[in-house]
Amino acid sequence: MKTSMKSLYTILLAAVGLLVLGACEKIIDVDLNDAEPTLVVEANLNNEFGPQTVVLTRTTSFFTPETPGAVTNATVTVTDDQGEEVTYDEVEDGVYVAVFAGVPGRTYTLQIDTEGETFTAVSEMRPIVSLDSLTFSPGGGFGPQEGPPTFLPFTNFNDPDEKGNFYRVTEVSEDPARTAFIYLLDDLATNGNLVTFPLFGNSLIAGDTVTIELWHLDPAAHTYFDELGNTGGGGPFNSSTPANPTTNLDNGALGYFNAYSKSSVTEIVLP
Repeated sequence: MKTSMKSLYTILLAAVGLLVLGACEKIIDVDLNDAEPTLVVEANLNNEFGPQTVVLTRTTSFFTPETPGAVTNATVTVTDDQGEEVTYDEVEDGVYVAVFAGVPGRTYTLQIDTEGETFTAVSEMRPIVSLDSLTFSPGGGFGPQEGPPTFLPFTNFNDPDEKGNFYRVTEVSEDPARTAFIYLLDDLATNGNLVTFPLFGNSLIAGDTVTIELWHLDPAAHTYFDELGNTGGGGPFNSSTPANPTTNLDNGALGYFNAYSKSSVTEIVLP
């Protein structure tokens, strides 16, 4: 994934440079997007029975680096293209949960009613693509290696014949010391073929247990996560930033609604 947080610093340095030159006759007005608080939505829905979660906050000013405020007492529903509707319960401030399983192949509409405004988004849950297996190659990690030999994991799955499939791959771990590396893939070069993809990041040693999840995304979700990565992963969740990822929400909201199917596999690293 590409990551960059240079844009803001570039703007600030350029502005300072113009002031130092002193001979400028124009006043440069740098807009850092000091906007009114905006609804931010983080909504995920998958095919496994369990808690499906929607988190609602509002942005803060760039010049007010405080925690985004939770949006409470909203009405949150999800309706599929068969007319089945689920209402979410607020389990803590700004966190709304419903326990059910999404159905691959269906299209879901999220509706949020809060403070007299309505926000909606649509997302299609793509068919499940099974993560067939993990394989391990000696020599994971970079630079000189100390300690026991390390291994690099590879995911193996078959991309469907239809073009236009998008994926998110990540390691799932309860160990806070392990970084949750996320990889975004498409099938532009692999359509209809076996995909074997290396997961650079955390070093693995013999005896480690690793779980990898494969999410099959719709195009809008893939675009959102890709653009979020290009802004350094901060996105709109901490403040009102100069650029926000493209959203599938209407009415000026930020964030995303992501209905996705997922599969996972757990393997023990063998020497």
